[in-house]
Amino acid sequence: MARRKPSITSLKRKLDKIFSLYIRRRDAPADGFGRCVTCRKWARLQCGHFVIRQHQAGRWDEHNAHGQCYYCNHRLHGAQVEHYEAIIRKYGLEEGKRVRRLQHTTLKLTRADYEELIRRFTSISAEC
Repeated sequence: MARRKPSITSLKRKLDKIFSLYIRRRDAPADGFGRCVTCRKWARLQCGHFVIRQHQAGRWDEHNAHGQCYYCNHRLHGAQVEHYEAIIRKYGLEEGKRVRRLQHTTLKLTRADYEELIRRFTSISAEC
């Protein structure tokens, strides 16, 4: 009996979890603790996005997502100005502009795209 393929919604949910774990491992190697990209305080980090997750083009972009403390990520709604400044410091002005443009970019992913991204971030996350 053939197994049913997971729905696009379930693949997206799985990718969100794996990507978030990858970003937190990348930016908070000390058991989830690291410096918040925006306020620089030492805290348990969350996966904060500069261009909000609603915009698919930036949702799983590694230069758009960074470890943020709860306060900056939720209470300050991502601390957008500070987050953009951190992106420019880390990657340069041109990359900052590219990341900013993601909110105006349309991205349509296929089932194969989701599956490939899940594999990619799962393997990278295991290396962190």
